[in-house]
Amino acid sequence: AASFPLWGQNRAAFGDTVIADSLAAFFNVLLIAITILTVLISPRFLRALDLDFGEYYILLLGATAGMMLLAAATSLMTIFLGIELLSVSLYVLSGFARTALRSQEAALKYLLLGGFATGFLLYGM
Repeated sequence: AASFPLWGQNRAAFGDTVIADSLAAFFNVLLIAITILTVLISPRFLRALDLDFGEYYILLLGATAGMMLLAAATSLMTIFLGIELLSVSLYVLSGFARTALRSQEAALKYLLLGGFATGFLLYGM
């Protein structure tokens, strides 16, 4: 809802590395709606796995912020920052079930894969 006033206007920030246009506003609204649905669905899932609630929602908001930054990015460095903000949150979320061995394994593998991918991405830039 906060993105609706941006409809039809183009605003730039941070030296034109982030732009708020109609396309970015559309994706921001879409991502926020999906995040709200995820938050509404999550409590039953977290209770079923007997997990803590606190960090989950902060990590979910961090991932959403990374996706929103990606939607408004205009430079390669801003795209990289958005990907990293999204990835770091998802690394922790993939290992969120601390007592499950498979969750820890998935988090470690995802961290290693993401580290190598980040290295290749920065080397290519």
